[in-house]
Amino acid sequence: MTALAPTPELASLPAATRDARIMMLCDDAIQRLGDARDVEEVMGLRNAAEAFSLYTRKMKAAVEAQNQCQLVVLLAEARIGAELKAAQERGEVATQQAGRPVSVRAADTSPATLPDIGIPRQRAAEMKKLAAMGEPRIRAEVAAATRERRAPSRRRILDAIPSIARRPPECTQFTLWLRTGANLVPTLGSATAFRALLAEHRMHLPPQEVAMVSAFLSALATEAAP
Repeated sequence: MTALAPTPELASLPAATRDARIMMLCDDAIQRLGDARDVEEVMGLRNAAEAFSLYTRKMKAAVEAQNQCQLVVLLAEARIGAELKAAQERGEVATQQAGRPVSVRAADTSPATLPDIGIPRQRAAEMKKLAAMGEPRIRAEVAAATRERRAPSRRRILDAIPSIARRPPECTQFTLWLRTGANLVPTLGSATAFRALLAEHRMHLPPQEVAMVSAFLSALATEAAP
């Protein structure tokens, strides 16, 4: 399959054929996202998809084709967010405390920082939130945007995660308790662990409710992180 990049051949195709080819290229890129081995490879796919998305807009491709490009971008960013979170938990990428890099590794090691890998802290936090929301939520927003003939909105995806700035103080205190004293976020942020805990207490929730609660608690772990 041809790489996700503008080509003279693509530009010369009739509009309908060109748009179908764009969709195929995006589907192939999504497949390659699943096969990617590291953050650098995913970042390369993400950057190529972003450039290709701009190209499709300039060519006035169909909304379906343009939005499929954005789906690649969003899924790539979610994958980067998931990889960053996992790397930080392993101590391979430093987190931040009081403005200084902090790692769980021993003092004689030097974990990479976000600037080292070329991702600003704010963008890293956003990507981790996308990962917390999950692929179904991302695909749902892209599908809704296509139906409404508009571009997908990251904000509409991320707004499903309550912001600390919009919470009453007592909610923020409860969040801190969940993340520290109760240590529930690492346990319940995993849907599998959450279901297991519910089963221990002979409690059952519909799968969609388990997913919503797990996504929310996972978001708490990254919401205040750099």
